[in-house]
Amino acid sequence: MRVTISIVTTALALAASTYAFDAARAPIRRNDDLHAAIRQGDISQMKAVLRGGADANSVDADKTPALMNAAMYGSAPAVRLLLDRGADPNARNATGTTALIWAAGDAVKARMLVMPAPMSRRSLDRGGHR
Repeated sequence: MRVTISIVTTALALAASTYAFDAARAPIRRNDDLHAAIRQGDISQMKAVLRGGADANSVDADKTPALMNAAMYGSAPAVRLLLDRGADPNARNATGTTALIWAAGDAVKARMLVMPAPMSRRSLDRGGHR
């Protein structure tokens, strides 16, 4: 009887520790999913992982903030979504670069990063022109 209880207790402890490890990695996976969605241009997936707890200020494996990846690889709506979810437009990557530098070739994205949110939204609604 004691052997059975010991085996069951050990199995439960192992299952609990595995669950705790998986739960601890969940935010990292969500943030990885966010960066993948940005690179794939999938706004719906970005919204889903942000609702699921991904951090708009997360960084990828290269220490690049999500907003910088959106500025370089994503669309203007991707940049807007991250800004609306609290992404820091002044966040820097490992080399000290900001999203504005990466968005310099896209006037709509650059404008969003330097103007207050309501103005950026109005500008974007008009195709990026004043």
